[in-house]
Parts: sequence; C-alpha cells; structure tokens
Amino acid sequence: VARLCGFKLGVLALFLDALKGAAPVALALYVFPNYFPTLVPAKTLVSFVGFTALAAILGHIYSYFLKFRGGKAVATTVGVYLVLLPIHLLIAAVLCILVIKRWGYVSIGSITLVCSMPVLMILSGMFTRNFSYFILAAVIAALVVYSHRDNIVRLIAGEEKTWRKADLAADFAAVQDANIAEKADAAFSGEKTAAPDDKQPEEPKENGRG
Repeated sequence: VARLCGFKLGVLALFLDALKGAAPVALALYVFPNYFPTLVPAKTLVSFVGFTALAAILGHIYSYFLKFRGGKAVATTVGVYLVLLPIHLLIAAVLCILVIKRWGYVSIGSITLVCSMPVLMILSGMFTRNFSYFILAAVIAALVVYSHRDNIVRLIAGEEKTWRKADLAADFAAVQDANIAEKADAAFSGEKTAAPDDKQPEEPKENGRG
C-alpha cells in the first residue's frame, strides 16, 4: 500500500490490518474469560484463542467482502502476536527489518518474520510449555507463506519488485522511457501515414485563343 498510495496511507493500512488481528485475540484472551466465563471455560481458553487468531488471519486472506480474496495477512499476524507473544514478535520484527534492509524485498522479510516465530518458540523453550501456541505459529507461518506464493514465483524468476528507492526510481524511469518511446513511435507512424506517397499529376492547362 505504501509503495502505491504513499507512506501515510501505508501506515494507516498497516495499523488497521494489525488491529484486525489484535482486537479479536485480545477479546478472546482477556474479555471473554473474565466477563463470560460460562461461554469460555478455562480448559478451552487456549483453543478458543487459537481459533480466534486463525479466523482473523483467514478472514484477511479470504475476505468474504472481496469474494474470498484478500491480502497477505502479515500485518494481521503481527497484531495476533502482539497480544500473544510480544517478546518473540519483537525479535522476529528485527530479523524482518534486517532482511529487508539487506536484500530489499518486503516479501522475503515477511516470510522471515512468520517462519522465525515457531523457531523462536523452540529456542526459548515455549515449545514445551505451550505446545498449542507452537502449532498455531506453525499453521500461521504456512498460511502466510502460501499467501506469498506469487511473490515466491517472481523472486525465483527475478521479477519481484524491490523496496530500495534507487531500484524503484530506476523502474519508474524505465517506464517513463518506454512511454516516451511509444509516443514517439506512434507520432512517427502517424506522420508517415499522413504523408502522400506519390505526387498527383497536374492537369494540363488549356491554351487560350489569341
């Protein structure tokens, strides 16, 4: 969004997408157990939170309002982890930024972020303490990677758009040059078509009588 519509709209879209993940998970984790304990018993809380998180992410990738098409769900995933695993998210976000800074591809950084979450859970020992959240992180990683399948194909083909300003400027200049060349060719073709091929013979003048 930021690349196409500008920085401000990009930040707004990021915030709203993250909110779509954070708000329902926060409600499931904190509000329902405290105010509606009969609806969400303690023994089913983890499962309830996990399904809520998956519903938010699936709802973004396959939006009912967009004929079951949507986005990559990276920001929504960030919102989910902001509530559930904020420390792990912070480390994953640093890795994501480093990858984008090194290679310039947001898609690679996004994939790094979601795939590093289950790995970080293993390294921190949370894998054994909360296996349900580990399964959730693995499923989320698979969903987000699958949503980037077109980006992966473009990366392999060397056609993925980069985030670096120099490369973006080069792409823009190339498009501008192509447009100028196309207009020049069209103008040249028009002039060639309009130019007469052969001169029309002049009609003989009648000689006047003296």
